[in-house]
Parts: sequence; structure tokens; C-alpha cells
Amino acid sequence: MPLIACPECSKPVSDQAIICPNCGYPLHPNIKIFALKAVKSITEVSKNLFSCLFSMILLVVSIAILTFFSILAFKYFAVKYSLF
Repeated sequence: MPLIACPECSKPVSDQAIICPNCGYPLHPNIKIFALKAVKSITEVSKNLFSCLFSMILLVVSIAILTFFSILAFKYFAVKYSLF
């Protein structure tokens, strides 16, 4: 496990390191591709989470509106037909 010099900060780094532990410079030639795939994956997950959260909020609001109008309708018919 020989040490090599980091091209960015010139500090000794293991030749098996993917990034420099001192400055974070990518030492692996394909690290940028891996990083871009990770960012793309995170972006897709966040979009899916946002749409799921939006759907859940819409469902809760819909249930609340239906409940509100059901209570109003029940009170209206209870008074109109003297159910109580």
C-alpha cells in the first residue's frame, strides 16, 4: 500500500484511496461519474418524496373538507327534521 502525492494538496495519500482525506480531491478517474449518478439518484428520490408528501397532504385536506361538510349537512337535517 504505497503512498502517492495528492495532485491538489500534495499531501501523502494511499494509492487505494478514492478521494484525498485531506482536501477531498477525487483520485479515482471515475469518481465524477459516481458522484453524478449519486446526485441524480438523490434528486429522483427527493422528487418522489415531494410528490408522495403532496399526495398525502391533499388526501388529508380532502378528508377534512368532507368531514366538515358532512357535519354541516347532519346538523342542517337534524334541525330541519327535528331529529333531536
